[in-house]
Amino acid sequence: MNGCSGNTRVGLATGRSGPLQRRIKLWRVTEGPSQEVYFGQVHVPGRLCASDFTHMTELGITLAGQTFEHLVYHFVLTYSNSDRQQATHRSASDIQA
Repeated sequence: MNGCSGNTRVGLATGRSGPLQRRIKLWRVTEGPSQEVYFGQVHVPGRLCASDFTHMTELGITLAGQTFEHLVYHFVLTYSNSDRQQATHRSASDIQA
């Protein structure tokens, strides 16, 4: 005997990865599950904002028994995250025109 037990595998015992492990690692990178992609953003004061309208009529809000057809306008300054919301009494067709 050479002093090694029959169960010792040289590649794994020394910490080296063999060809199979390298191929599995390559396969995981190229064919494995999708990785999350993140794009960092830099917000400069006074440069960007975000705004949108949300249709609220579907909520079924009524005033004096009448359906309240309205939108909510939302405005955000992206650097400070300061925002404002406001209900508008106009319909979507008034805004798009």
